Amino acid sequence: MDFVISQDKGVRAKARRLGIDDRVLTLDEALRVLGGRPPVVAPPAVKAIKAHALPSDDPILESFRQDYPGFDKWFSKCRREHRQAWKIDGAGRLAAFCIVKDEEEDGLGLGAKPMKICSFKVAPEFNGFKYGELLLKTLFEHAYSNGNTSMFVTVFERHSGLLELLEDFGFERKDHRTKLGEVVLVKQLSPRPGVFGLPYHVAFGPPRFDRNNPWFIVPIQPRYSDVLFPETAEAKSLFEGQYAFGNAIRKAYLCHSACRQLSSGDVLAFYRTRVRQGLIAIGVVEDALVSEDPATVLRAVARRTVYSTREVEDLCRRPVLAIRFRQTMLVKPSRSADELVKANVFSRAPQSIMRTGKEGTQWLIDQFAA
Repeated sequence: MDFVISQDKGVRAKARRLGIDDRVLTLDEALRVLGGRPPVVAPPAVKAIKAHALPSDDPILESFRQDYPGFDKWFSKCRREHRQAWKIDGAGRLAAFCIVKDEEEDGLGLGAKPMKICSFKVAPEFNGFKYGELLLKTLFEHAYSNGNTSMFVTVFERHSGLLELLEDFGFERKDHRTKLGEVVLVKQLSPRPGVFGLPYHVAFGPPRFDRNNPWFIVPIQPRYSDVLFPETAEAKSLFEGQYAFGNAIRKAYLCHSACRQLSSGDVLAFYRTRVRQGLIAIGVVEDALVSEDPATVLRAVARRTVYSTREVEDLCRRPVLAIRFRQTMLVKPSRSADELVKANVFSRAPQSIMRTGKEGTQWLIDQFAA
């Protein structure tokens, strides 16, 4: 299948630079793709806390102590100030955490209310679970609801994996560095003119996206929506944080739809079928391909999809439409079929991917376009 299995962050960083990171799997990811049983870990979910609730003796902090003289003094200050933080628990320790602070004056000309990401860390043994994307998803939601105009963070050049993750989600490098030699990265949250399609979403979202691209309704069965969008599952504790593709912002959707209209930047509105029917999530297309070759499909989506190798092989008995997309937002509460019919989004719940008409598209824009 042309995959590399590696726990090495350097290998994964190089793969990301070459644009083939979806073909480099951790051991856990490889076991899932091949239909095996990955090791059991404590089911995590992101928990909002204050910095004083973070343990000062957790192993995840050791790399900060090595990078920053006086780290413990600074960390004590964060705890005293009750700064906003989030954590993901692992097996008896922190799997990941971050701390943020609203800045009144950043010295970077970022607007009235920039948010500084003071710390952002995933423990090495938890690489491959997409906890970095899970934390970023939380930070983007917080910044948007908090009215922040921008986000910024400083990172040492040697942390190449983190740098590339941030840049992939719209953080841009500034020309200058900190006194310690760190790279300064900024993400503007207020849209600027002249940016369209997928680049618009990457630069200013989530949740923002280019409202002028075509919209498509995508039906998804509950057994797949519950793990691809775990926050929408009825039994959240069973799914939150367990699957990399659920944690991730970058996901994939496979089907046998005859739709061939999808292009980068198009908007996907996911409609849960069968039970608890309704519109549950919005995404933006990165790219799409059609193939009957399991190896081709797996190379594109292995780290993003809910399907195992065996399931992909079964799907490929007919041409498969593989869509790589980015989650933009969850629809809470979901929008019912009756509401969507009334708004002329569709005349009846779709069984396959369908493009929305002019009136239905405008209703969706009015409801969801930030």
